Amino acid sequence: MSFENSTGLNVYTSYGKRGTGGSAGSETTDGSTRAYSFTLTGASLNTAFIPNVVLPKGSRLLSAVMVVDEAFVATGTVGLVISAGASSQPIAEAEIEAPGTKVLATAATGSWAAASITGTTAAAKFELVKSGTFDPTKGKATVILTFFNKSKG
Repeated sequence: MSFENSTGLNVYTSYGKRGTGGSAGSETTDGSTRAYSFTLTGASLNTAFIPNVVLPKGSRLLSAVMVVDEAFVATGTVGLVISAGASSQPIAEAEIEAPGTKVLATAATGSWAAASITGTTAAAKFELVKSGTFDPTKGKATVILTFFNKSKG
């Protein structure tokens, strides 16, 4: 087992080399805003693995941008969603199969929706949910989700 949470402190440990090709983390922070970056590859999409990154309570989605450096090759009915708790940002198949920089066209759902006044109601770990199969040797993209957060509780 190369990944475990045996301490009971919500601390995860990974042992050995893990070639997922994907990564996630806080890109920039400016007092009230924080941009989270998700690097995706064909290999990482097949495993749907995202390292443990938690979105704080009270976060409101400001923007969702994706830069596709190399087009993905997908088979089957493709669905791709980055989520935290009951909120999510869908990514359309056409968006991952075409190189370039784009604002994600599909509207966010839940407390990430543009009409959300409160933002997230609890802290939640980011997750990647996908359907379909991706060629593990093709595709490189970065998704940047920018959130506003001034929650004190």
